[in-house]
Amino acid sequence: MVRWCLLILFKMVLAATVVDGAVASPVDRVPTALRAVALTFDDGPDPQSLRIMDLLENINGRATFFVTGKSIEKHPDVLRAIFARGHEIGNHTLSHPRLSQLSPESIEHEILGTQQLVKDLTGQVPVIFRAPFLSYNDSVLFILQRAQLPAINGTLTRDWDPSTSVEEIIAKSTGNIQPGAIIVLHSWSANTLAALPEILRLLQEQDFRLVTVSELLASQE
Repeated sequence: MVRWCLLILFKMVLAATVVDGAVASPVDRVPTALRAVALTFDDGPDPQSLRIMDLLENINGRATFFVTGKSIEKHPDVLRAIFARGHEIGNHTLSHPRLSQLSPESIEHEILGTQQLVKDLTGQVPVIFRAPFLSYNDSVLFILQRAQLPAINGTLTRDWDPSTSVEEIIAKSTGNIQPGAIIVLHSWSANTLAALPEILRLLQEQDFRLVTVSELLASQE
């Protein structure tokens, strides 16, 4: 009975917030005067994250890694390395579910549990969030707002699909890219790792700086 009452109260507060227009939509691109883009890597930390960071650091670039709790538990040292090497850590839930199919309580557990895991290992909590499968609904966005976590989407490369070639990943990551773009990649993808040197070369050729998502957000016009 108590749980049912709390759920009704949550829906009432959510409805009022949506009517007031206070729930922010996910960010696809940041309007900025900086000639900069953000490369983002989902689903880690994993051993391949270390190789990605090596390539980025060769050109003094920084990236954002959206991490899951289940991967943190497998590779805590990689998470610490991401933090120690100056890259950004974003929240990508504990177990990579479709959040829009979960109850508000389960959504909150997925988000706040990951916040705590990252804090336990790095001393800091993530300040940005990306939903697995980019699966949002009003409940997810309301909980993110309450946690003060912006929802981050971006330009999809489809690198999670085995049929997407290295050449296609390069083209989607570098073609018609505008300042403030947020490029969605996956740290576990072998094709993404193979594509990354050329992606970095082409972005540099276009005079783009590689920054974190939070750096882009801070530069928003």
